[in-house]
Amino acid sequence: MKRAFLLLAFYLLSLFCFMSCADGDDGDVVLSRHSHVLGEWSVIDLSTCTEEGLRVRSCPCGFTEESSLPLIPHTYGEWTVDADASCFADGRLVRKCDCGATDERLIPMVGRHSFGEWTVTLEAGCLTDGTELRTCACGASEERTVPGIGYHTFGEWQTSKAPTCIEDGKEARTCFCGESEERAVAKTGIHSWGEDHVCADCGMDEPYTEEISYAFSEQYDGYFVTAVHAGAEITVPTYHEGKPVVGIAPYAFSENTEIASVTLPALLKVIGEGAFKGCTQLTSVNIPSGVTEVTRDCFRGCTSLKTVTLSKSVRVIGGSAFFGCTQLEAVEYSDLDAVAEDAFSGCDRLKVIPHPHNMGEWTVHIHAACVSDGEERRYCNKCELFESRTVRALGHSFGEWIATTEPTCTSDGEAERACSACGEKEVEKINKGHSLGEWNEEISAGCESEGVRGHYLCSLCGLHLDGRGEVIGDIVIPPIGEHSLGEWIPMVQPTEDEPGQKGHYHCDVCGKNFTRKMTELDEVIIPPTGKVDEWN
Repeated sequence: MKRAFLLLAFYLLSLFCFMSCADGDDGDVVLSRHSHVLGEWSVIDLSTCTEEGLRVRSCPCGFTEESSLPLIPHTYGEWTVDADASCFADGRLVRKCDCGATDERLIPMVGRHSFGEWTVTLEAGCLTDGTELRTCACGASEERTVPGIGYHTFGEWQTSKAPTCIEDGKEARTCFCGESEERAVAKTGIHSWGEDHVCADCGMDEPYTEEISYAFSEQYDGYFVTAVHAGAEITVPTYHEGKPVVGIAPYAFSENTEIASVTLPALLKVIGEGAFKGCTQLTSVNIPSGVTEVTRDCFRGCTSLKTVTLSKSVRVIGGSAFFGCTQLEAVEYSDLDAVAEDAFSGCDRLKVIPHPHNMGEWTVHIHAACVSDGEERRYCNKCELFESRTVRALGHSFGEWIATTEPTCTSDGEAERACSACGEKEVEKINKGHSLGEWNEEISAGCESEGVRGHYLCSLCGLHLDGRGEVIGDIVIPPIGEHSLGEWIPMVQPTEDEPGQKGHYHCDVCGKNFTRKMTELDEVIIPPTGKVDEWN
């Protein structure tokens, strides 16, 4: 009986020891008479992206234990452009979470301007520089100087004031740039005789030979000289009896061996056939403007004739017109339409036989360059006469930009392009800066695995940059360190046809499932009892 009492007392004492508990001084639960038997965790508050959650579990003795749940990652929307990137300014992308938090990343700048074609803002003159401008899409622009040609390209001389017998005249010519120049034209010494035989310019009385016979022409409404009855020097008057002297009749002076010189009137239009044939003492003749043809045999046999001046109006020289003029050395003329084959037969001293000019094709005399004009010429096939024309400068023909010094993250680079024609080069700065590739999206950290921060990688220096373009020291995101478990998910018994489910905790971060003792479950599904083989 005593033994039984002792056994009962020992049992009660042991039970009391194991069922009692107290808190230690440090707040930890310490085993006094029994260990806490903590129940399942109960989630009081779920975590958000800004506030930690809370879970608790309790012992029947009334003791409770609390644990915070880690923040969940922000749930961002799509990236939107907040500021466009330009040539030398980064742009910005922004995305937002429902909580109001924002995330940013930069859009890398281009790093150089993309200029369009050069356009003329000020035309270059002959002796003044011009300017050209080109503009980038960002609004930046640059200007360059276009050098002037360096000389004027004048047109033909034009009479601005006709010379007279006593006054010099003026001629002017103008360059395409508007610049003009002027030159004096020597006085003609040729009087403008009127019907009264007085010069309209100087008032001088006209000297003329009176011993001349005339015949009136209805066709020309003027007089023709038919004969002369004077000596060596003959001056034909401009007017006779109020009508102009317009012609020399055929053979009017022929075989006159006394005539040494003849002055023909300014209004003369016709010199008849053989008019001066055989005038062996005649030394020079000036055919006035208005005469279009030197007729057949006109100066045949004038053996003392040395010089002949044909006005620009003369277009035709007839047969044997200067036949046998053995002393003829020079004929001054502009251009002709026709010259008879025997017109200058026997003129052995004449070096250049007058002829219609036959101009060839235009050929390059001076090649046009990028900034300087060229010249083309064409020559007469029968003589050395030539015409010239200007070929305007071509302008540069630049190729693509080629980097000669690559930029780095801390120093500028340079690019150049060259003209394919002359080799002229242009140089452009390439601004320093990181060379960023595509954006690497962030990989979130797991409960036990590391993550990677969103970043750019600079291909030049190897540094990582965040969305604002700032260097990231370490792109690794440490593991969370603990699982984010919700409430215990109770077991569901399988049936013959439906699968069941093991009781388990589920981590919302890594997606893994665990037992109460935090052993990872590979599978939580329990196959139907009637289909075990099929599930296996």
